[in-house]
Amino acid sequence: MSLLMSLACFVVFATATRDLAMKAKQHQDLSIRISRLQGKNSDDNNEEEAVNCWDSLLELKSCSNEIVLFFLNGESHLGHECCHVIYVFTRNCWPALLTSFGFTVEETNIIRGYCDAAAPSDHDKAPAFAPLPPAKCPI
Repeated sequence: MSLLMSLACFVVFATATRDLAMKAKQHQDLSIRISRLQGKNSDDNNEEEAVNCWDSLLELKSCSNEIVLFFLNGESHLGHECCHVIYVFTRNCWPALLTSFGFTVEETNIIRGYCDAAAPSDHDKAPAFAPLPPAKCPI
């Protein structure tokens, strides 16, 4: 009986310490998210590069119709502002944001991929040349 009681106490103690460790980690994750939402980037303490996630969330709300039409009608165009908000929010504030709004992981990856491809990169800042006219077939 004493062995059974000791074993029960050990299990209760082990479970309680595990739960405390999990709650501490959840609190740490929450504090990181809150600091990001307040515009404090904990990774590089540079105030100038900090992202104001609340503003991005409001801007994301304004382009939600555009996102829905992107998938519903198969429109393959999202505005630059909408893509910028998606990029900022999913990279710097809350990566799983779109899935929390009901989009699947695949849809989230599609929209992030589209916006990544549409974003201008450093090498795209060179002067653009006019496109060549379509080739005429001699037949």
